[in-house]
Amino acid sequence: PYHTMLKVLRLSRPSLATQFVIPPLTGIGDGNLHIDPQASLAYPSSNEASSFPLTPLLTLPTSFGLAYVGETFTCALCTQHEDEIKVEIQTPAHPTGVQIEVDETQPDEEGDVKQSILRFDLQEEGSHVLAVTVRASDTGKKTRKLFQFVVQPLLSVRSKITKRRTDTTSKVSWVLEAQIENVGQTTTAVLERIWLSPNEKEGVREVPLSASGEDRPVLKPQDVEQVMFLVASEVEATATSKRLPLAQLNVSWRTAMGQSGKITTGWLVSRSR
Repeated sequence: PYHTMLKVLRLSRPSLATQFVIPPLTGIGDGNLHIDPQASLAYPSSNEASSFPLTPLLTLPTSFGLAYVGETFTCALCTQHEDEIKVEIQTPAHPTGVQIEVDETQPDEEGDVKQSILRFDLQEEGSHVLAVTVRASDTGKKTRKLFQFVVQPLLSVRSKITKRRTDTTSKVSWVLEAQIENVGQTTTAVLERIWLSPNEKEGVREVPLSASGEDRPVLKPQDVEQVMFLVASEVEATATSKRLPLAQLNVSWRTAMGQSGKITTGWLVSRSR
């Protein structure tokens, strides 16, 4: 009989293994009980500093776990050489599924395992389901497996727009303030770049400001980074009395082990007069 084979492995960055040293056992019984503190270490060493909670050992995720909005979800799929594969991802906005194209590597010999790589940019939070369907080439029998994972936000962006008063020109400008907060529970993020995408179709441009602060701020859980931008309109102030989409804010980051992500806000809109 022909057996259909399917293996799915999520490709993600490992994490550093942690260790916790047991406290000295003093005052217990007659004092004959002795347990070497080295026994509780994941990476025993003769160095006294080996009790540091992080070790050089790497730990792989035990399951699909969770992912963050803005990351690229990557999986490796292994099937028989002759089988056909179809991949869909069900998201909160598309509960019926979105078909995904996979990058296939052809085996050297017939009968070898065929490996496929799929990539999907995560744009919304909530429960996601990876649906993989394999169709046997000889019998036409289909095998379908479902893998569920949760997508959560890592960074939250709050913005404020203030119209700038000026008497020297008829042009109008706005100050864009944003607070970027790490809303993850355990993940630290390094902000690599924060930039604006002005609405050039409406004649909006960014006014350069003097740089200040850290180049790549580190945000631990619940930490907040504040940024400010100045944008101006090329049209007269009388023509900008309506609500005007000014710009979109982009934030790119990396986690402790190098996992990258990027989010883009919706249009930041000025207030109407």
